[in-house]
Amino acid sequence: MKPYKILIKSKSKNYILTIAIGKKIFDDWKKFSFPLWKKYSLKNNIGIIVITKDLIDKKNIFWKKATWQKMLIGKYLLKEKINVNNICYLDTDILINPYSPNIFKYHDNNKISLISESFNMPFDLEYVRKKVSFFRNKYYSSKYPLDSSLFMSVKDKYLFHKLKPQKDYACAGVIIFNVKKFSDIMYSWFFKYKKNIKTLTGGGDEPIFNFEMFKTNKVNLLSSNNSLKSSIIKLSAS
Repeated sequence: MKPYKILIKSKSKNYILTIAIGKKIFDDWKKFSFPLWKKYSLKNNIGIIVITKDLIDKKNIFWKKATWQKMLIGKYLLKEKINVNNICYLDTDILINPYSPNIFKYHDNNKISLISESFNMPFDLEYVRKKVSFFRNKYYSSKYPLDSSLFMSVKDKYLFHKLKPQKDYACAGVIIFNVKKFSDIMYSWFFKYKKNIKTLTGGGDEPIFNFEMFKTNKVNLLSSNNSLKSSIIKLSAS
């Protein structure tokens, strides 16, 4: 059985892709996120692909958290000869306003399109961070400190991982890229780091992926378009 499902095909060759490995994660995504994704996709002639199994063996020394596998998807789609032009990778815990504009219209094929989670926000970022911190501590777990890495500056996030600070820090849950142009370099990023890597996100890819993406100087920031930013809601607020 192939490790992916094409739920909606697209003549535009633009696809939203997510990674939902494991029955619970897939079922939750299908129940809560997919209905809105489907409306949005049909409205804008966008396809939907979901990865349901690991693209790399867990015994491999380079295997890491599932979200790291976003770096492998372009190469895998090319190998499978799936007719895809651009991919918008989204985390499973993201909701989309189905009436929001087509995100691919703001994408530059020669760059990786990202949404900053640090600058030009359509809301008071500091206020939101305080609310997230409070609700995590009160309703999720008292182990969450009120003062945490959530409040770190862009520069400090990179320095914590001993990486050269970059100009911005984006949400690694929303990434748009041209499959033919960026699959090779993203593939190389995955195998640059072994499975025991430690990050602020518990071994997650976000700080490392940000460093590698901004280092290319081929980033198209969608941050200035608040209508796009307001249309994408990340449920985990991470």
